[in-house]
Amino acid sequence: MTKSISDDDICSDCGHCRYSPGNNSGCNKGFPGETDDDGYVVACWDFAKQEGWGQNIVGGA
Repeated sequence: MTKSISDDDICSDCGHCRYSPGNNSGCNKGFPGETDDDGYVVACWDFAKQEGWGQNIVGGA
């Protein structure tokens, strides 16, 4: 499963995320979290903060 996430989304800083700014991004755990009314992920049961910024970026606009 993939979905559009923004840099404000907690997924953008997670090591499980295959973050693709401007495109759909994937999650190795299947996005096991909670979203707000706008679709932003606001809580995640498997969040794993990446060690350094940008380590999970796989492509982009």
